[in-house]
Amino acid sequence: MTQQLSDARELVHRSVVQVEGARTNLQTILDNLTAGVIVFNREGRIDTVNPGATRIVRLPLSAYRGKRLDEIAGLGAFSQAVWQRFELHAASPEAGERDHWQDSFELNTIGPDGRARESITLLVRGAAMPHGARLMVFDDITELVSAQRSEAWSEVARRLAHEIKNPLTPIQLSAERIEHKLGPKLEGNDQAMLARSVATIVNQVQSMKALVNEFRDYARLPASKLEPIDLNALVQEVLGLYGAAQESGRLHASLGAGLPAISGDSTQLRQVIHNLVQNALDAVADRPDGRVRVETEAARNEAGAVRAVRLQVLDNGPGFSEKVLKRAFEPYVTTKSKGTGLGLAVVKKIADEHGARVRLANLSAPSATDPGAVLARGAQVSLSFSKFAPAAAVKAAAAAAASEAH
Repeated sequence: MTQQLSDARELVHRSVVQVEGARTNLQTILDNLTAGVIVFNREGRIDTVNPGATRIVRLPLSAYRGKRLDEIAGLGAFSQAVWQRFELHAASPEAGERDHWQDSFELNTIGPDGRARESITLLVRGAAMPHGARLMVFDDITELVSAQRSEAWSEVARRLAHEIKNPLTPIQLSAERIEHKLGPKLEGNDQAMLARSVATIVNQVQSMKALVNEFRDYARLPASKLEPIDLNALVQEVLGLYGAAQESGRLHASLGAGLPAISGDSTQLRQVIHNLVQNALDAVADRPDGRVRVETEAARNEAGAVRAVRLQVLDNGPGFSEKVLKRAFEPYVTTKSKGTGLGLAVVKKIADEHGARVRLANLSAPSATDPGAVLARGAQVSLSFSKFAPAAAVKAAAAAAASEAH
């Protein structure tokens, strides 16, 4: 009997060790997954959550264990949509979804002040677990969806340029020919009306040509010619064109020191900086205290090494609407009464060519370099460049510049 008890204790001990080992291994796997993982208990409360989930939704989800997803600020609509999908799958799973379901959802991330920051697209997979628990695994597919939309818009732009531009010139020439032939034969009000009508046609044709040309340029953006670039020098060059805004105090620059040279196309990046600065100045044009700040900085890892060079343009305007945050990089999405809305679409395309990450957000806290209240609210656009120019290329570029100077 004593031996049996001893053997039973040993068996229980080994079982506990095995369970603890399995739990540790599972936690290690969860901690290293890039996908987000949340396990809900039978009451629908968060039981397990991994760091990937926290990173994707930009919220400290581990602090909400024991709570329902809809009890977390900013996740109410997302929670309702996901839970409805769970219920639909349980009641009538679609073909091929017997064990799990998969769907995509839009999630508007929320800042500490409750304002919308940016919209992300999540690909969510859900499955039922024993004892009424439920598993949710999700990935951020915002970049993928954006790339697909960009490609679709490029095709639209190509067709638009081909189908619309061709008849515009004949329309304009015909109108001008009519005025040339009939103008001398008319007098007074009739002649004036003809002149006004022809001028209207010509002006509208020119506007259409400009619109088509912008779409054509968007579709045919040339491939980047990468070379070593001093981002601070490029920013200063562009801001030199905005002297009046700087002298009036509406435009400020805060450029980080010691930034490594990035690998980029100076012509395209110059266009990016122009677009972002002009958009920000337009956003604060009606504000007496309107301010725009352009910042550069080095993002470093824990060891202190530079992992990215970041360019940020911030303003204290009205911020981005929910509509713009969702689809800011699609053509014709704009808050302006005039324009094509191609500015941010071109910025995104150029960023992709450079392997850079571009993000939009509404400010909910003062700028790190401007702790005052002036930039405590507004909009922020940031680009993070992680492709650095090789040291040899930087030296060659410096030598070429010195040679040209002499």
